[in-house]
Amino acid sequence: MNISCIVDVASREVSFQENYRIAAYDHNVDVIHFSVEPIEDFSLDTSSIKIAAQGPNKARHDYAVDPSTVAIEEETGYITFDWPIPAGVTEMPIGTFKYGDKGQLIFAVCAEIISGDTVSKAWHSDDGIITVVAHLEPEAGGGEDPEEEATNAQKIGQLQTDVAVINTQVGALANGSPTPVATVAEMTDESAVYLYTGSETGYTAGNWYYWSGSAWTSGGTYGGAVTDTTLSISGAAADAKAVGDALAGKADDTDVTALDTRVTALEEGESGGWVKGIGIETLISLTQSEYDAIQTKDPATLYIITDEGGGGGLPSYRVTNALTHITTTNSTTSVLYGNTYSATLIPDENYFIDSVSITMGGVNITNSVYNNGVISIPSVTGNIVITAVGDTSLVSLPYLESDGSAYVVTDFVPDKTGLVYEAKLKNINTSDGQYYFGAFKFQSEQLGARGYGSGWVNVVHDGVNADFKIGATNVAHTLKRTPTALYCDDFDTPVKTVSAGSAISTNPFSVFAKHDGTGVAAYRLYYIKIYDTDGTTLLHEYVPAEHNGAACLYDSVTSKYFYNAGTGTLTYGTELMS
Repeated sequence: MNISCIVDVASREVSFQENYRIAAYDHNVDVIHFSVEPIEDFSLDTSSIKIAAQGPNKARHDYAVDPSTVAIEEETGYITFDWPIPAGVTEMPIGTFKYGDKGQLIFAVCAEIISGDTVSKAWHSDDGIITVVAHLEPEAGGGEDPEEEATNAQKIGQLQTDVAVINTQVGALANGSPTPVATVAEMTDESAVYLYTGSETGYTAGNWYYWSGSAWTSGGTYGGAVTDTTLSISGAAADAKAVGDALAGKADDTDVTALDTRVTALEEGESGGWVKGIGIETLISLTQSEYDAIQTKDPATLYIITDEGGGGGLPSYRVTNALTHITTTNSTTSVLYGNTYSATLIPDENYFIDSVSITMGGVNITNSVYNNGVISIPSVTGNIVITAVGDTSLVSLPYLESDGSAYVVTDFVPDKTGLVYEAKLKNINTSDGQYYFGAFKFQSEQLGARGYGSGWVNVVHDGVNADFKIGATNVAHTLKRTPTALYCDDFDTPVKTVSAGSAISTNPFSVFAKHDGTGVAAYRLYYIKIYDTDGTTLLHEYVPAEHNGAACLYDSVTSKYFYNAGTGTLTYGTELMS
């Protein structure tokens, strides 16, 4: 009779089928079939197995296992072999050896790894113990055949083991459908039942498997309905809930609306290549493979699939002009990524450019790309929106004059040295502490002019002073300051030369006083111009103006107004802007 004996290599524990017993002295009849977990470096060519059994005298004897019975299971790596029980290894109790007396068979499993002629590694299990039943002939008139009784006991034990296994299998099936798996490696829970759907050797697709104690064993073809909750196993029916969860939110009214938008955009296409439609913000030309590689499609983007890839996969951004009494010299409605964009804004007749706002990709870039009606974007990286308004309420004034309590603060903060500026002033109060204009910083004004006392004016540039006596203060004078020279009225001959400075103010440019309202000067201002370091590119032109009935400074370059920030009054003369 072949008996299953399981050997756990990690714990060294030896276990048998439940209630297994053998009859004493039946040597070479009872055969134990062993199943041993994989042993490191064990191979059929370089390894051997023996049984170290304890005899009745407590002495250990080694019994070599026949190599022809040793095998390694392909799928699990388990080592299997048979050992016929030899005579003289059972330990019987001292006494009369009557029927029913019991003893023990005690042994350990040993494995040796051979390297050359020596043992390089050895491993052994803990002791395994099997109950032994005496089988002497019964005394006259006494009892049943002990050999038959022992055989029946073994059968009963085997039946009990089989019933326990079946109960485990049925219990697992009663808890729900077997779990579908495509590989044996996915069978990790020995208490579970699995439906195999793969194609590995030794396993049958469509069969359900349970853990028998040493290996995954087929329970036959599964006839129930099995559903795949992972939606990834070929040949298995999809689980309804899993399908519903996977589709949730994938297609709804929003997607239909987005599709309608795309259709509308195509139907309203313009000859220039751009398409219009509500919700369409970006146009991308790309190949089919490039499109398939995009994991999340943008509903605000229209994808054009071409064999060549169109613009090399680069997006084309939309240009939107929102102009009121303003026209533009550039009527294009799209620009390819990285290209330049330029345009000139022209107000209608009898209108002036009142306000301009330019955004790209949702970010306001007006100050860096707009100058005196000209838009120049060096590299387009997002959708462009140009908003400009023309106005007839702007009136040019010949001058503005502070009463000593009024002043104006602009939004211009110098961010570099070397700028050039000029201004026309009249009725200057040269008393010390009177600030005319500038981006002031204590003792190191970057761009500024102030009274210096006794008819002297201090014109500062990048922190370097240039002092000179201005003469008659009730006469209009035009000052010009470069990094190394100061001019007054005559721009060909400097009244003073100096070295270039390096100071940069962090405060905004102001007129009639410092930006904080201190040092207010009462004088008449005609204009102020600020040029870039080349001396010709106009960055700001502040001119006296009236807007909606209020006196202000108007920057003709940025189309912005700056009003009185003080408590006094700005007085002015009137004259239509030419």
